[in-house]
Amino acid sequence: MFQRLCNNSKKEVTFAKEKHMKLSIIIPVYRVEHVLDRCIESVRQQSFVDWEMILVDDGSPDKCPQMCDEWAKNDKRIKVIHQLNGGLSEARNTGLTHAQGEFIAFIDSDDTLAPDTLSEALQALKRHTEYNIVEFPVVVGYGSSRQQYLSLGNHGYTDLHAYWIEQQGYLHAYAWNKVYRRCLFHEIRFPRSKVFEDIITTARLLQASANILTISSGLYYYWKNNEGITASARCEDLRQLLEWHLLIRQEYISPQKASPEARMRYYLHLVNIQIDIFRMGDTRLLLPKEKIPLRTILSCNLPLTALLKALILKASGMKSLCRIHQFISKYRK
Repeated sequence: MFQRLCNNSKKEVTFAKEKHMKLSIIIPVYRVEHVLDRCIESVRQQSFVDWEMILVDDGSPDKCPQMCDEWAKNDKRIKVIHQLNGGLSEARNTGLTHAQGEFIAFIDSDDTLAPDTLSEALQALKRHTEYNIVEFPVVVGYGSSRQQYLSLGNHGYTDLHAYWIEQQGYLHAYAWNKVYRRCLFHEIRFPRSKVFEDIITTARLLQASANILTISSGLYYYWKNNEGITASARCEDLRQLLEWHLLIRQEYISPQKASPEARMRYYLHLVNIQIDIFRMGDTRLLLPKEKIPLRTILSCNLPLTALLKALILKASGMKSLCRIHQFISKYRK
């Protein structure tokens, strides 16, 4: 890993006169008639203007198809593709097939961008041409009492273990708070009929890119919306999420190259997913127990709750830890 400070210039940028600098913005649309205009307007208000917007109507049963067509009539940069419902991955893949830009960005149709976000991201990639992905900050749960700001600051990473594990990139492995060079998608698509597709696709893109640039400017507003594409996770969904993490650890990013404390944090993150799966009724254990020395657990600067989990896991095993949490969960109800 190395640190690279970025020049956070606020100058407007269009790239309109430069060849192959156009950005393709892919927006899957499904059951968001009450917030779709808000999303599209946030793109149209960007200081960066040389883009095409691809609205993929994923068989939405409400007024979204007509709304998309109306937007396309009013702005020549907006394209609409209507298809039968296939899910978020299928909609994104359709957008990728039709994209013409040198760069790719994804936005969920119930979310918004701060005005200079695309300008800042593309300026960063223009300044640092060796990078293929740029990540900008995000507010998770925007508009709620539990909103959270996530940013890694201004850094360049060529050691992906440092990005993913040391800097906890796995906590914000979203498709939509990044801009990508389109060439990365020549052989990569989002997995069909799967949930939490962002995390495995992000890992594959990181492997193909071999680097990622993070900036502290720009902002993606991730709005909580139960009516949109992103739904509440079910037990089988969380199991899929854990399977993705195990695949990433096995094939893409090995935790063994990170510091003991970072490895512990990542493993406890997976333990929490396993606990939730168990609590929701699936008592099969997917996550193997790791042999972690007691001195390593005690030497890590863990929060008290995480430390207790690690100690119980060390002493009693995964199933006992899951049962304890299941009991506590029932007691709190």
